[in-house]
Amino acid sequence: MVTAKEVQADLLAVEAQLDQYRPITREFQEIKLRQGDAQEKVLHLNKLIKDRKNWSVFLAELSSQIPEGIWINKIHLYHIAEEALDEEERPVPPPNSLLIRGSSEGVENIGKLIFALNQLRELSSIKLDEIKEVSSGDYSYTITASIGVGGGN
Repeated sequence: MVTAKEVQADLLAVEAQLDQYRPITREFQEIKLRQGDAQEKVLHLNKLIKDRKNWSVFLAELSSQIPEGIWINKIHLYHIAEEALDEEERPVPPPNSLLIRGSSEGVENIGKLIFALNQLRELSSIKLDEIKEVSSGDYSYTITASIGVGGGN
């Protein structure tokens, strides 16, 4: 028959072994957490790689679509929510937006540009935000568009 003292001695021996394994268990749990964080980062990076744009191809397509008499002076991609670059850019376009600023010889050329932008599959929700006559027959314009598969909007 097992006595209470023997059970207590066995319990103390088991607790000593547990104390020995607790740091190893804690370390294992920390490694498991880091592994989970690393897996999340890998999934996020894979998604970014999958969703990335080939900007050289897009810019070549854009260049081929620009009507005569239109100049693009500035293109800015708003990939994340951010502050305006200068006072002229208030309000800031939403994330995943493209801001295009330029000048034109005539209002009809700006209309042709908007039509051409609608033909690009990477752009949607194309909007003429501003048009100003800077001199007789010459205009400046600001256009915003959403980045993503779209076109024909």
